[in-house]
Amino acid sequence: MECHDAGATPPATLAEFTLGSGSTQDFYDVSLVDGYNLQMIVEVNGGSGNCVTTGCVDDLNRWCPTELRVDGGGGCRSACDAFGSPEYCCKGAFGTPETCRPTAYAQVFKATCPRSYSYAYDDATSTFTCAGADYIITFCPSILSNKNAKGLTKSTDGRVSGTLDGLFSNSSLYADLAVGRSNVVSRPCIKLELVKTLINNVKDLPV
Repeated sequence: MECHDAGATPPATLAEFTLGSGSTQDFYDVSLVDGYNLQMIVEVNGGSGNCVTTGCVDDLNRWCPTELRVDGGGGCRSACDAFGSPEYCCKGAFGTPETCRPTAYAQVFKATCPRSYSYAYDDATSTFTCAGADYIITFCPSILSNKNAKGLTKSTDGRVSGTLDGLFSNSSLYADLAVGRSNVVSRPCIKLELVKTLINNVKDLPV
């Protein structure tokens, strides 16, 4: 709401909504397409449909590749923001879902935050729909209250594993991440909650 339709200055974790009215479905997601700066979840109160909790609860700054890292460790840029090339930005010859595929950088984002948008065409596993619901947006969540929160994290033991392990093991780009880093600065983070009741005829609400 602070952005007044102007978007956000990257890198920034974004909660995005297209709101219907009455029984019309809402579309919502948490996006890392503009990079990441803090954990965020969107939980659903009431409603019907695919009303699951989405967002990013892991600290992506811990796994951010060196070339995407903001000085001080307070954010992780997207590959598009860092390099600006069409294959990372899904533009030009790469401007369709068929030609723009997830890069290794997008896969790092996706493996850390499985339900968040990792690149422009990550719709299938990142956009959710619900009708007649209220939404709770929590910044820096410490406790997940929704039973549908399962699937928001990559692992339960805090170690780099699975997809991340495979990405890091054969790439010098991610060598420092494979063994973990202790020099990433952790910023203090304030938890806020926003509860919004749906308003008829509201179509787009930037958060």
